[in-house]
Amino acid sequence: MSVGNTRGIPGLTPEMPIASAVEVVVRARLTAVLERLDQRLHGGDHIDGVHQLRVTSRRSVAALEVFNGWLPKPERRKLVKHLERLRRRSGKARDADVQTRFLDELVEQPNHDAEELAGLNWLRQRSSRRSRKARKKLRRQLPWLANRIRQSSDKLIDSLVENSPVAPRQDSRVSLGTPLILGVDCRETFGIPVAERQGYKSSHTQTLLADVARDILAAELTSIRHDAVWDQAAPDKLHRLRIACKRLRYALEIFLPVLPTDWHAEAFPRIQRLQELLGVIQDGIVGSRQFAREESRCRRRLARRRAETPDGANGSAPQVPRAFSLVQAEYASRVRQAHAEFLDLWRHFCEVLPAL
Repeated sequence: MSVGNTRGIPGLTPEMPIASAVEVVVRARLTAVLERLDQRLHGGDHIDGVHQLRVTSRRSVAALEVFNGWLPKPERRKLVKHLERLRRRSGKARDADVQTRFLDELVEQPNHDAEELAGLNWLRQRSSRRSRKARKKLRRQLPWLANRIRQSSDKLIDSLVENSPVAPRQDSRVSLGTPLILGVDCRETFGIPVAERQGYKSSHTQTLLADVARDILAAELTSIRHDAVWDQAAPDKLHRLRIACKRLRYALEIFLPVLPTDWHAEAFPRIQRLQELLGVIQDGIVGSRQFAREESRCRRRLARRRAETPDGANGSAPQVPRAFSLVQAEYASRVRQAHAEFLDLWRHFCEVLPAL
């Protein structure tokens, strides 16, 4: 499977036995991560490459979590640990890149006077240096991480081939009951064709992907309803909802071949956009806090320099407060716009969901 097709997983059908489906999904997701790692190790240092590395690692972790009950526990845990380490370390580089891109866009906006533009360029240079430093650090760590992920992936796949699971482990977190949303069996929400449900009985020999997809997606949807607290202005609650939307989105990407066309055309794009908007809000909140800390550090440094050289502390001193004010105002504007669009889309999503 090429890295150009990392979202959908071809070859899955509703009638596919779960053991075969688990192997197909896990192989596809891990192959995408390893190909991205190879690109980063032997290719360039493009910003989008860091983002794609982070995304593929998240999709892989999501697949391992979705099918955690069918995977060997020790091998899965070790692989998830390495993938999460890759996600965190590439995330630091990505965050620095996002801030630099944000400042690039802000500098390109019209109507800045000379003093504001000088201050923004000063901030952009500092952010660009942090971004290069973060990517350089990531490059040093990638060979070790790639080796660990490749070894752990091979062990997990070998274990799957040797012991094809047909039922989830008894000690797993997989819930195969009947999740309810507002008193309704939300498995019916997905409209997945239901074979005779023999998969969770004694023999487990007839477990099909369609049955498992219904239960797993229903559980993720229940989580969204649970986290969709109605005080959406609270950042911590919005963050929890973003994580729940992300989990559902990654699960939907796995099961899209099993879902009816209504979910392809209606629900999935909405969930994708909800997550994107919540991501914009989260980036704005995090970025605002980071720049507030940066402003505090800059003010302390400038104060010390003024004390040491009273006749003119630093050439950038006049621009710093105004530049930081522009940054905070831009973040606040983006968060307000994303939040307003999110509220409208969320209300509409909740209205149409029962009809899908």
